[in-house]
Amino acid sequence: MIASFPVETPVGVVTLLYQEEPFQLVHIALPGEKLSLNGVGASRRSPSERIRKASSLIVSYFKGRRITTPWRILQMDRMTRFQRAVLEETAKIPYGGLKTYGELAQTLGRPAACRAVGNALARNPFPILIPCHRVIRSDHTLGGFGGGAVLKAWLISHESGASLAHQSPAVIYFF
Repeated sequence: MIASFPVETPVGVVTLLYQEEPFQLVHIALPGEKLSLNGVGASRRSPSERIRKASSLIVSYFKGRRITTPWRILQMDRMTRFQRAVLEETAKIPYGGLKTYGELAQTLGRPAACRAVGNALARNPFPILIPCHRVIRSDHTLGGFGGGAVLKAWLISHESGASLAHQSPAVIYFF
């Protein structure tokens, strides 16, 4: 059974979807993400130590701490080889760093695959833990993000320590 675990963050509730045996994160839903919870149950017992540890990574990130991608607990068996490669390279982007879709494609040895990289990132089931928000367009505009452009800007700002991160994402305006 897939269960859900809500994590309060400065940007709203991040929901972890997971299975207990064997323990794996299945998806991380960002605030505002349309999420079908059909077939997903809330755990009837107190949260396991494993989901608490997983949620502590999200909490740590929002406290400004650098986190390491917990590969062992991420359910990645339904991904293509290319999508895995994109996500693995994305996870190497340092905290506070940015790369373009083109740079990622180049790193993967597929310089013409910018759009394919973007499509793979659009299906990233583990935002925050695999920081797809650190990937931007070659013209240095934000590009897409499952949580929306305002949240992407907030996350980038949060990592740079800029004042934008001290505002609620709902009140960030772009001119």
